[in-house]
Amino acid sequence: MPGKAMKLLPMDKRAISPIVIAVIAIVAVVAVVGVVYFLVLAPPTGTLADILSRAEGVTGLQYDLVITTPEGVTTGKVYWEEGKMRTEMTVIGERVIAITREDWGEVYIYYPDRGTIYKMIFTGSELETPLEKSEDVPMDTVEVIGTETVDGEPCMVVEYTAEGATVRAWIWTQYGIALKVRLTSDGKVITTEFKNVVVGDVPDDLFEVPPGIEIIEIPGV
Repeated sequence: MPGKAMKLLPMDKRAISPIVIAVIAIVAVVAVVGVVYFLVLAPPTGTLADILSRAEGVTGLQYDLVITTPEGVTTGKVYWEEGKMRTEMTVIGERVIAITREDWGEVYIYYPDRGTIYKMIFTGSELETPLEKSEDVPMDTVEVIGTETVDGEPCMVVEYTAEGATVRAWIWTQYGIALKVRLTSDGKVITTEFKNVVVGDVPDDLFEVPPGIEIIEIPGV
């Protein structure tokens, strides 16, 4: 009758469909997974300054290097720790390993097929790492373009001018290091890509000169 309050009767639990119970359970699991993702697994974000500051915790790197120029593509494998670098490349069909020891002031060029090592004085002219590429970003003039995924990782895309060239860099938000850098100057484009990057300590023996092999010293170089 109008004006009479409706009385709600308690639901018999036995009347609840097993399907409904299953759906409720699935929704609960999805909710928990979502919370875990955003608290633990979600890629960190923040301002450009925040992201770049994360590079301070990077002490070792391993990655595949791909440099694309109008003349062609150069590839290699690089291992890096502070003051040490190992680069493995194939040049004109021959494998070449360069071991740079800034801490020793020396560079060793090793030709495994020949069984020969050339020793030179370190001049500071080594390949730039993803860490150094991000350190090159000028905070006072850089422009944030947006975000993109590079090599499966979330990146902040920035652009700036350096020595007359336009530089676009893709900075990995998790570690604050560059995964891709594209330099454009006088219509010429050079793209450097750092792929399959592993952040962490590198085995010390990779930076050691192979024993028992002839070392030819190149003076004055």
